[in-house]
Amino acid sequence: MIGKQEGLKGYWKGNLPQVIHVIPYSVVQLFAYETYKKLLRGKDGELSIIERLTIGAFAGMTSTFVTYPLDVFRLRLVDEPGYKTMFEVALNMLREEGVGSFYTGLGPSLIAIAPYIADEEVFAREVSKED
Repeated sequence: MIGKQEGLKGYWKGNLPQVIHVIPYSVVQLFAYETYKKLLRGKDGELSIIERLTIGAFAGMTSTFVTYPLDVFRLRLVDEPGYKTMFEVALNMLREEGVGSFYTGLGPSLIAIAPYIADEEVFAREVSKED
């Protein structure tokens, strides 16, 4: 159906917003991780596994919060017919639904990302210690 209605280009609709999303998400996540690490680090400078899990979860939640509108725009671009750009989606949402619509569904996303990113951060740090 996508091929018939939108042609070959339709299969990649929403890909650019996803690519654009990766850069700020990663930057915010790394910055947040380092910031939270400085706040929680003890006098000895070491962090426990629980502290690293907490920092990873908070960093993932922070980057999700900051970049969540890009996820919403991408989903709308792909799911709702007639849109050609993220800017068009964002402008229409702002006009018709207000800024709050940029964060619809944020709560479940934050709950889902916290354990995933926390575990990923701890694993990455442990692997880098072995090198």
